[in-house]
Amino acid sequence: NNKPFDNISGLIFNDEIYELHRQQYSFEEAFKAYEEGKEIESLYSNKKYYQDISNEGLIEYLSIEEIRGKWHIIY
Repeated sequence: NNKPFDNISGLIFNDEIYELHRQQYSFEEAFKAYEEGKEIESLYSNKKYYQDISNEGLIEYLSIEEIRGKWHIIY
């Protein structure tokens, strides 16, 4: 929650594993970020796309599953 703490204490256990989850975006949101020069990653295929000056930033072949799926925006 977003409530401030007056007093902070905690325990750390060496045998606990935490998994970080990045925010997921729609293709429309991810493609907008791509057009702004950010790298994007398809959760369906795990492929990363970024603008490359040599090919003028074109993404050539995306599957319909990628377009319908979720994306990460890599900053």
